Amino acid sequence: MISDSTPGAEQDKRSFYKLLFDRYIGVWIWSILFGTTTGILYSLLDFRYEKWGTLAVALLVPALLALAFALLSWFELYAGLRDYLIPMFFYPGMSLRECSEGGNSPNEKGSENERRSVRFGQTLLSSFRYFIFAALARAVDSLLQLVLGSFPGT
Repeated sequence: MISDSTPGAEQDKRSFYKLLFDRYIGVWIWSILFGTTTGILYSLLDFRYEKWGTLAVALLVPALLALAFALLSWFELYAGLRDYLIPMFFYPGMSLRECSEGGNSPNEKGSENERRSVRFGQTLLSSFRYFIFAALARAVDSLLQLVLGSFPGT
């Protein structure tokens, strides 16, 4: 790592951290979000609502909200994969759309790379928000199951 405090060294240090974020931390965060969102979806598939009879309607509302938010989180993650991660690793300097449209210029201005990186960060943040909403809806579903299960005859 660079320990010099000259302006050029500071710029190199920032470039190093930017590269680190672009290549590894972004993939790491994306992977965590994908795994946790998938976990929410699996937890929704695991539970059988038919045992609750007519009370299942009360349980289906938060479950459907959790499902919708988890799917929205997945769509955001897909957008980040399509627009940022795949082009970064397989088509450096080009977006996947440019590659699929037959773009033949692999060089892209630094400001465009920065804009794409910012958009990726916004996509991750949006996906995380949807994940939080899905997790909250799933928690409400679980709490309702606890409450309804405490009544005699259920």
